[in-house]
Amino acid sequence: MVDDSAEADLALVRLADPRSGSDLTGLEFTGSEPAYQALQKAARSGTRTVATPKLDRPLVLTDVARTADAVLADFGVSDAVLLDTVFGKRSPGGTLPFELPSSQKEVEAQLGDMPDDTAHPLYERGYGLHYRASTRDPKFADSNLR
Repeated sequence: MVDDSAEADLALVRLADPRSGSDLTGLEFTGSEPAYQALQKAARSGTRTVATPKLDRPLVLTDVARTADAVLADFGVSDAVLLDTVFGKRSPGGTLPFELPSSQKEVEAQLGDMPDDTAHPLYERGYGLHYRASTRDPKFADSNLR
């Protein structure tokens, strides 16, 4: 652990739901959230970044995905499991239970009672990340990202 992200080998940043807008229903980060600012600072310093947004609902993660080197959806995983996944001791699992919109405008244009109907989702429902088998290290059959 270091105090300055520029000295880090990797910045792992957990992002809480931004609850933006006057009625707190906004799904995108405004840039004022401390964790989002930490992600931006780490990325500007050249440190490799992994963003882990808490997805209690479908957030707009377009800027997060542009900024971070990797994005791992967080549905309540513990710190220990997250670290084991990032460092290859376990494979990520699961798929998105909903699509993630690419912008707040996409959200506003969709029907309120229709799932998965944004015109250009950032990630579609069912998108998932896993490691593929590697022949280099039989101990870790899942050491390469796919």
